[in-house]
Amino acid sequence: MRSGVVKEHKSHSSSCHFIALKKKVEDLTTEEFFKLQKERHKFIINKAGNEAIAKFEEAAKLRRVEIFKTAMGEE
Repeated sequence: MRSGVVKEHKSHSSSCHFIALKKKVEDLTTEEFFKLQKERHKFIINKAGNEAIAKFEEAAKLRRVEIFKTAMGEE
């Protein structure tokens, strides 16, 4: 990565494992590359899970309001 790109990436991803290695992509060992891929996949899975949970919680909140309205006779 070029210096400017690394700085930009670093400012957005302070917990980035790639930045923490302080190596060029070309200098990564196979083990380091696979560890980075593992962390990337964990991040993607966690993000998708958190988005699904947030979507579910919002739907549950709306449904709860509908149930209370029905119970109170405010259809």
